[in-house]
Amino acid sequence: MRRSNLIILLILGTCLHVAGQGQPSPYAGRITAILQEMPSPNDSLKTISMKQMEKLGEPGLTALAMMTQTGNINVQYALSAYTGYVTAALQDSARKTAVKAYCRALKLVTSTPAKIFLINQLQLCGNDLAAATIAPYLVQEALCDAAVRALIQIGGPVAKPTVVYALSKAKGNARIALINAIGELRYLSGLDAVTALANTRDLRQRRAALMAIANLGNESSDSLLHAAAAKAGYVYDSSNATAAYILFAQRMAENWPQEPARVIAARMLRECKSHAQLPTRIAALQIMVNVHFNESNRILGDAAADPDPGFRAAALKMAARNMNTANTSYWIDRIAREKGAVKAGILLLLGESQQRATTRVIQAALADSNMVVKIAAIKAAGLLGNTTMIASLVFEMNKADSSTIFLIRDVLLTMRSKMVASTASISLQNKPPLMQIALLQILEARKAEESKPRVLAMLQSANPAVKEQAEKTLKAIE
Repeated sequence: MRRSNLIILLILGTCLHVAGQGQPSPYAGRITAILQEMPSPNDSLKTISMKQMEKLGEPGLTALAMMTQTGNINVQYALSAYTGYVTAALQDSARKTAVKAYCRALKLVTSTPAKIFLINQLQLCGNDLAAATIAPYLVQEALCDAAVRALIQIGGPVAKPTVVYALSKAKGNARIALINAIGELRYLSGLDAVTALANTRDLRQRRAALMAIANLGNESSDSLLHAAAAKAGYVYDSSNATAAYILFAQRMAENWPQEPARVIAARMLRECKSHAQLPTRIAALQIMVNVHFNESNRILGDAAADPDPGFRAAALKMAARNMNTANTSYWIDRIAREKGAVKAGILLLLGESQQRATTRVIQAALADSNMVVKIAAIKAAGLLGNTTMIASLVFEMNKADSSTIFLIRDVLLTMRSKMVASTASISLQNKPPLMQIALLQILEARKAEESKPRVLAMLQSANPAVKEQAEKTLKAIE
């Protein structure tokens, strides 16, 4: 007999007895045969094993579940596989039987690992019976985490009030887990219980309570959460008060009407002005955009003109998610009213939109006297990828400094059109040396063989750097 089979038989000899009689279980032989096939080498054999386990019925499954006390991997594999099997569609009868067996075994096993394993199985297939069976473990430190996770997954009319009832009896980590569970279950009847803990001296419990209250999303909690966030200065700290108030606003935005969410977001934007409060301002802006989607362009346009560059960047990022022909027209009109860094940010937004209607304003911005705007326009032209911009970009090289010349070169190389090489080729003569070098590098990168005569002409340049680049380009295109 193989060693693994011997181990299984020893386990069965220890665990499988008829209660109170010391008699070997009538299921011992069948369970041994099933475990010897675990893990199954393919799906077909696995299905056969699952059918055999189903035929064990509640008593046989209970006997098998009690074997989890031994920590045997084959037992755990078999039960895990069977849990997955009974949770599939059209297995309601088998699922109910499995739940009864797991619940019965959970009461009988004594080791903590075995109880946790069975609770985890009930988390996947459990019902109201499972919730009631798991309830006593909510106040036990070692088992609370597994029990809470199971009840959150099971939900329903038994699990939710059970969690609230256990909160009054739990301590330490168990209490914190239960507070979190009330929030995750969105069980409004637990609001009073967690609100009572919002001002406790225990920081961990207070933090969990604030997040749970926020998760419940009841309008009556506004004043409490607002006061806590304001006390924290609307910055993220150990109290989690600011994070809780933002979560609360998000939950309110999920309800109808959404006006309370708008009021909260507007309040945060009004009360938060410092750079330290930037994450809160951005979160509030996103909520405002979500609840006033039809006015999002105006809201984001105003935010894009904010003095804080981080806030401007966040607003433009939000705007980029919803750019279309209709929205583009708003930003084209908006850019005429802006200048400097604000105008530069909008130019990049228009370039990223790849809407052809933006060509005119980007092209005009190439001639802007403000270098920040000019550089943004160059980058936007590359993002737009419109071939009508190629000649304008090359023209700007004539009066640009060295860094701008090579920026334009890099932007032109991002464009796939053959017009890039042809325009660079015809623009070589009588240009500043740095511009000639940049244009030759474009021809080298594109291996523009048709430009060979003009490259040969550059070999006669009086500038050594231009001549050297012409030689490199000639080798690349030949």
